[in-house]
Amino acid sequence: MYICAFVYTMYLKSPASLQPFIMLFSGCANGQWKDMHHNEILECETFTYGKHHFPWHLHPNYWSFSLTVGGSAKLIFAGQTFTVTAGDIVIIPPLSPHRTVVEDFFTYKIIRVAVAHPALGRMSRFNGHLLRDRQAVAVFHRWHERLKESGSAGLAGGFPESFRPYLPGESFGPDTAHAPLGQALAYMHENFSAPVQLEDLSRAAFLSSSHFQRRFKQEFAISPMRYIQSLRIDKAKELIIRGNPMTEVALATGFYDQSHFNKYFKMLVGMRPSAYSAVVRND
Repeated sequence: MYICAFVYTMYLKSPASLQPFIMLFSGCANGQWKDMHHNEILECETFTYGKHHFPWHLHPNYWSFSLTVGGSAKLIFAGQTFTVTAGDIVIIPPLSPHRTVVEDFFTYKIIRVAVAHPALGRMSRFNGHLLRDRQAVAVFHRWHERLKESGSAGLAGGFPESFRPYLPGESFGPDTAHAPLGQALAYMHENFSAPVQLEDLSRAAFLSSSHFQRRFKQEFAISPMRYIQSLRIDKAKELIIRGNPMTEVALATGFYDQSHFNKYFKMLVGMRPSAYSAVVRND
């Protein structure tokens, strides 16, 4: 017998104009960094955290599938607060703001899959879920192990049946309601490695600065600058996984020095870049 508890579903509309710009980093413009080829999986790892209060953030390019295996944390998502403990599976879509609060320790297995993966369908709506299901936990462990062994090739057979009901289907039509924000998001994705000013974003969206900030916060629940920080950190992870030197990673992702990079990486990831590298590069 197993327990299955559906806890919540969240729907967020996604600008159709954003889709061409939610792609993986293909290398730095000057060609000095190692090439970033399309990699459908960013992370398939196990991370442990001590006390840390993660700020509000999101993952613009990735779906996150996680399984708590030890400790506990408070997950704040979709206007609600949940305590996740061992056996809880959390599915968080791209562009969905959330924050996690760890008071003691927290260990989880994480799989982050690129939004461009065809099995995820069209991205006009997003569902977020917390699952408490013993059978799904067993499926997650097997899936994680398979992907650790075979990488993105392990996605060839699609996603486990246990998780497919929580992914978007092909039936959702395109949504053009957020086209102005889509233009600003496109600007962020194209220029994240350069200094980005609020005036640049509002100009791209054809809105006043004040109107743009209000509209952005209404749609994504975080500020435009936090969005850029989230984007830069995910891009930094990609480069770290590829083995690029930390000083080059910092400059390639828009941070003006190593100290600035370390500060924001630790804030959003819960560990220093060197500690993150030790996990993802020591498999």
